[in-house]
Amino acid sequence: MGYGSIKAYLVKPASGAGKWPGVVVVHENRGLNPYIEDVARRLGVAGFLALAPDGLTPLGGYPAPMKQG
Repeated sequence: MGYGSIKAYLVKPASGAGKWPGVVVVHENRGLNPYIEDVARRLGVAGFLALAPDGLTPLGGYPAPMKQG
């Protein structure tokens, strides 16, 4: 297709301005879940610009957690 928009989680380092090294955080088959967001936040704390795109945006995004039982 090649058009449309996609949701993503962007984290910038809190300190300093200018150019930062960047990392793209790719999720597994469950989408952009809280764990992947945490990985991006930890990279931001380490001084990286982190982008975690949600590849499941066209399908509605991260699904609700599965119930155990």
